Amino acid sequence: MADDGSAERRPAMRISDADRERVCALLRDAFAEGRLSTEEFHERTAAALGAKTEADLRPLTSDLPAPSAPVPVVRSPHRHELRRIWTAWASMAVLLNAIWLLTVITSDSFPGYWPAWPLGLTGALAVVRTMKIRMSADDLPALPGGSLSRDDRHDRRDRRQAR
Repeated sequence: MADDGSAERRPAMRISDADRERVCALLRDAFAEGRLSTEEFHERTAAALGAKTEADLRPLTSDLPAPSAPVPVVRSPHRHELRRIWTAWASMAVLLNAIWLLTVITSDSFPGYWPAWPLGLTGALAVVRTMKIRMSADDLPALPGGSLSRDDRHDRRDRRQAR
């Protein structure tokens, strides 16, 4: 038995296929970034696939930088509302164009393109609503501590009065 958990006296910890694959993925990333030559990549990958313990894997990536955490994607809080507005408009456009196309096919005369009126009007309203959402007071930057600067407070007040 080992004394007080000393690493030198404990038997080496065996690794799983997932551990080998994780190291191979790190090596592939390093190779893609140009940190390893082709020959070195193949040697290290073969060694990783043949490794049996954690101690066999450590030297394969010890001279490589640790993988960086992915940068989170910042999405607009109004994304769903904008999607709802424009999906409704696109659905109406498909429906009205289908009706117009059926009337053109079944009619002896060529009626004018009447869907332009409702689509144009609702499209203009959707554009106005989109601009209003994008310029809303919620998107103004706040100062550290949650307070707004004096100019930002006046801008918000002016925008509220303009509505």
